[in-house]
Amino acid sequence: MVQFSKKIISLVMALVCAATMTVCFAGTAETASAKDIQTQTWDYLINAGCSPAAAAGIMGNIEQESSFNPRCGGSHKGLFQISRYHMRKLKKLAKRNGTKWYDVETQLEYGTKQMSAEIKTYTRYTWNSFRNLKSPAKAAKVWEKGVERAGCPMMANRIKYAKKYYKRFKDREVPKDSGEQVSGIKTKRPLIREL
Repeated sequence: MVQFSKKIISLVMALVCAATMTVCFAGTAETASAKDIQTQTWDYLINAGCSPAAAAGIMGNIEQESSFNPRCGGSHKGLFQISRYHMRKLKKLAKRNGTKWYDVETQLEYGTKQMSAEIKTYTRYTWNSFRNLKSPAKAAKVWEKGVERAGCPMMANRIKYAKKYYKRFKDREVPKDSGEQVSGIKTKRPLIREL
């Protein structure tokens, strides 16, 4: 009887999570633009000092949150599915940078410089210790717990995606960020307009 009740509760929770998630997945996960954004994200995170495992952990969370669609959103928006509180700050950063809130590089800058400060509040890691993690699965868990704090974390997905990006990109030679381009992709509005 108890085991049956746990299964029902798990099923109900899964249905509630599915019903409340923002739908950002239609056709973005494997398009050429999404792949470009994934490469851009990897390069940005490595240039920001992340280990390959830490970069993969963040990317696993981004895929779960938005499927790399920078315009994804309802009540929460962007790659990281940020709240209204963070959205106000992101828009200020975008204005300072001369970009729009949905600019990929602007969102990544906000995520690594602003949101990353929250890691220490919710975990035993600082941004610096997080950046040195050696396990993509561990990095995915720490980023979710410290930054995303999803209502329905679906951690197995985040870990699976983190491992996928680690395997795909870990041996990539990342070009140094010139500030104008990351991995040969213009990081201002033209990339976003393609979506």
